[in-house]
Amino acid sequence: MQDVKFIHFTDPHLDVGSFRLYGLEPAARLQACVAHMAAHHGDAAFAVLTGDLTHDGSVASYQQIRTLLAPLTLPVHPLIGNHDDRASFQRAFPEVAADQAGFVQYVVRYGGRRFIMLDTVQAGSHEGVLDAARLAWLRQVLTEDPTGPCYLFLHHPPMAVGMPSSDTMAINDPGFEAILAEAGNVRHIFFGHLHRAVSGIWRGISFSGIPGLSHQVALDLVENDGRVRGSHEPPSYSVVLLRQDDVIIHQCHFLDESGTFYL
Repeated sequence: MQDVKFIHFTDPHLDVGSFRLYGLEPAARLQACVAHMAAHHGDAAFAVLTGDLTHDGSVASYQQIRTLLAPLTLPVHPLIGNHDDRASFQRAFPEVAADQAGFVQYVVRYGGRRFIMLDTVQAGSHEGVLDAARLAWLRQVLTEDPTGPCYLFLHHPPMAVGMPSSDTMAINDPGFEAILAEAGNVRHIFFGHLHRAVSGIWRGISFSGIPGLSHQVALDLVENDGRVRGSHEPPSYSVVLLRQDDVIIHQCHFLDESGTFYL
């Protein structure tokens, strides 16, 4: 297998116009992120944007996303999140594949590996879901090449991470767990939604979530009446290096202007 370098970024929460969200400017942050990627990691094979592209789900916002992503010469593979609207997304991104049931799920291949994009959105809810149709699609995809390594991308985390305000929105589906255990070829799971850096091993599979490009969710491991505590911690994107069976992930804080120096 060839070595592969790619970018993972998530949750820009764009809204058309000069929209501000929790005192921040999502469009300006996405623009800065794209400029940093292009300047420092233009050699990446591709990028994956794991959902909540927009905050309002409008076609105009998706069109603005396309404009802001245009400076990137590498392919960008988008997913949808709970703030997205599937129909509006598909109108603005008609080239992005969907499965037979109309869910935004597809597979891309690089360097002898398969990268599987999943649709975990249920209309009108912030909670993630993988229903019978989507799980059947995943099982079929995973068994098409039972020995080849696969990497999964979702918006919602598939597990609880110890943050009560966010864990209620995780997928937590035993059917999903069973499919992954049966397949045995998933090497890593990438997701967004949490607006935090988190990583570990779940059911024997490594995983990573990353900060959003917009606001963040504060680290809160206690109950807080179901409310989600936000923060202005810095955004970042991940630079991922795949080497044989290894998964190496670097966090890039693209708004950091502190400069570098030799130690």
